[in-house]
Amino acid sequence: MPARALARRYPVLALRDFRLLLADRLLAPGAFAFSMVGVAFAVFDRTGSTADLSYVLAAQIAPSLVFALIGGVFADRMPPQRVIIAANLMIALGEGTFGLLVLTGQAQLWMMIALECVTGTGMAIFYPASQALLPRLVPGTLLTQASALSRMAMNGGQMGGAAVAGLVVAAIGPGWALAMCGLG
Repeated sequence: MPARALARRYPVLALRDFRLLLADRLLAPGAFAFSMVGVAFAVFDRTGSTADLSYVLAAQIAPSLVFALIGGVFADRMPPQRVIIAANLMIALGEGTFGLLVLTGQAQLWMMIALECVTGTGMAIFYPASQALLPRLVPGTLLTQASALSRMAMNGGQMGGAAVAGLVVAAIGPGWALAMCGLG
C-alpha cells in the first residue's frame, strides 16, 4: 500500500514523531528477541548447563521487577526520549559486550550474568518511557489508533526478531546474533 494511502487509512502515520516511535517499537522488541535467542544458545554452547542458562535468563528478567517502577518514575520526571536513549544504550552495551565476549571465547558465567543484568535494566527502563511518550506525541483523537499500531509493531518485532535471530544463530552463531542485538 503506498504511503499516501496508508496515511489516509491511518492518519496517525502522518505524524513524523509517531513514525519514529513506531520504528523504535519495532526495533527494540526485535533486538530483545535477538537477545533471548542469542543468549540461550551462547550460554548453552559455553557451559552446556541448563541451570547456568536459567541463571543468566533470570539475571535479564529480574531487573524488570525493580526497575520497571523506577523507569516509570524517570519517564514521568524526565523527557521520555532521553530515558529511551539511555535504556537503548544500556541494552547495546550489555548485548554488544556479551556478543564480543562470546565471539572472542572469553565469556564466563559471571560476566554473562552481569551483562544480562545491564540489559534487563535497560529493557525495564525502556518500556515505561516508551509508553509515556505515546500520549505526548499523538493527539487524543488518534491515541487508540496509535496504540493499536504501536502494539502491532512491538508484537511483529518480537516475532520477526526471534525468527531472524534463529536463522542468524544457525548460520553464523550466537555471538554474532548478540552483536547484532547490540547494534539494533
